[in-house]
Amino acid sequence: FNNKEITYDDLKANGAEVLIISNAWSDGTHVSGVNWEFSDDEIAAIKKYVGEGHGLIVTAGTLSVEPGGVENNMKLSPLLGVDETSDTYWNDHSDRNFNINYKKHHLFDNMDDYYGLSYTLSDLKLLDGDLLAESVDETSMITGHHYLEGNTIHFTGAPEYYGSYHNDRQAFYNALVWTTNKFEDTNINVRLKDLDVDKLIRKDT
Repeated sequence: FNNKEITYDDLKANGAEVLIISNAWSDGTHVSGVNWEFSDDEIAAIKKYVGEGHGLIVTAGTLSVEPGGVENNMKLSPLLGVDETSDTYWNDHSDRNFNINYKKHHLFDNMDDYYGLSYTLSDLKLLDGDLLAESVDETSMITGHHYLEGNTIHFTGAPEYYGSYHNDRQAFYNALVWTTNKFEDTNINVRLKDLDVDKLIRKDT
């Protein structure tokens, strides 16, 4: 869909299990003739498609609001569980070593640690997403979120970049696998009605 207006019908017809928005950082100011800033209609289409149970992976400068960036893309934030008001900056540098907060998350399958590229989107604030991993200098992060029935992963770095490290590529592969699955709320709400508590308690006489 590069440089093509995205519609919900297009996404539905394509039938992709996972949408990938890879480093969509420029509105055409820095790269002539290339505008990766999504319109409101495109964002609405993406939200609808993901909400129905399809996955989404977003990377790098896609949420960059610096001059020449893609400020409207911040409206994708609810999909990712991050703060839409974040004053972000693309192509910053972070420490390459990460602390993994959820080692049992499937994003880190077949991985003992995480060591990534130093290029990152910085100053992104978390809202209700899960901080799965964060660089030791707290500049770069990986977040996971559920948007309605869809699973989403956001890398502020660029694990799909051709010069990335082995565990970058492993994490990106794992993200593809995890986001393919629909989110199912397994929380069970139990309602107690007309329950005689006294009969459930053994009273010694």
